Amino acid sequence: MTISISTRRDVVNPDVLQAVYDDPRPLQDFGAVAASPARVASIVEYRSQPAFVLLLKLADRYFADPGFQDALARSLRENPAVVRSWEIWSAEKRWAPSAYLDGTEVGWFDGARRNIRVHPDRAAAVADLIRRLAAWLSRREVVDA
Repeated sequence: MTISISTRRDVVNPDVLQAVYDDPRPLQDFGAVAASPARVASIVEYRSQPAFVLLLKLADRYFADPGFQDALARSLRENPAVVRSWEIWSAEKRWAPSAYLDGTEVGWFDGARRNIRVHPDRAAAVADLIRRLAAWLSRREVVDA
């Protein structure tokens, strides 16, 4: 398998690329091109590694499939520990602007809460959080509610 990663500064931070070149295991483990909802949900396992942002950027493409977010929520319902990991990461995150997660509420925070959506359960909320993070990191797009 060949992994193609753009080295343009506006696409990927060169420091992140260097970290991935130094230790490519996160991309190999993630499967870089796999569209599995479980694999996208597992990105949180790399939250303390430089590849975390790159993995979220790569995941953005899968949300073009209208059913992917629902499939991701189903996958998350099967693994409450992963849902909890995303909740912990979101609560500890200290950068803005960004998507946020508060129970079943997901939105955009840039000094004020905007584009808020309340979901029926925590798994659906986490799937929405991942979608919003991926869109922002990949395309600098703020996803509406």
